[in-house]
Amino acid sequence: MNRRNTNLTKEQMMAAIKECAENLGRVPSQTEAMKMKGLTVPMIRRNFGTYNQFLGVCKMEGRNRDRNTVRNNYCLNGQE
Repeated sequence: MNRRNTNLTKEQMMAAIKECAENLGRVPSQTEAMKMKGLTVPMIRRNFGTYNQFLGVCKMEGRNRDRNTVRNNYCLNGQE
């Protein structure tokens, strides 16, 4: 499935990202998922919104979530 296939269903996309994660032994970056499974940004956005939302539906957590939480907590404390 290395060629880009814009006709994948949501279920096929979810299976592809899970297989990619199994092969890597961790959650793949968006670039890795695109290269390994032929996913595209428009496909992800059309079906799930953002890549992190896509990972959330797949019960995975992206690497940037912790960083954003720390930044949001920092800003809530009145510091920027």
